[in-house]
Amino acid sequence: MIKNILAAALLIAATFTTVSAADLTHKHALNLEVAKAIAAAGEAHARANNWNVIITILDDGGNMLYMQRMDGAQIGSIAVSLRKAESAINFKRPTKVFADGIATTPGLAMLPGAIANEGGLPIVVDGEVIGSIGVSGVTAQQDGMIGQAAIDALPKILGN
Repeated sequence: MIKNILAAALLIAATFTTVSAADLTHKHALNLEVAKAIAAAGEAHARANNWNVIITILDDGGNMLYMQRMDGAQIGSIAVSLRKAESAINFKRPTKVFADGIATTPGLAMLPGAIANEGGLPIVVDGEVIGSIGVSGVTAQQDGMIGQAAIDALPKILGN
């Protein structure tokens, strides 16, 4: 009996390896300051076109970091901007992919959490998805333009 317990303990100990802090994954993390700057870039594009929208920014875990509703934006777009941002982070791709693909692949409409409406985009730094943006309030194409303007401003925001 004692031999069996000792053998099991040795087997368990042999399966564990020693790890250190150097073995941890290092990643970029979106913070509130950057989220606000991204939203401001999107808002600037919207204002230049006299569009009133809701802009939502999520972190890489799908948690809301920031949401803003421009004056005059319809309240129904609050939930839509959030859904677009959730879809973009969950699938790590723009929601336009679903909108474009649904005609040839109707099953895309059945993907849980996917929204087939342009305006949700992942936020990518050094090839790593660190968050997402969702925009709603005007046409889907215009929402997408606002989101893309915000994403395009990211290198300047980060000082790159």
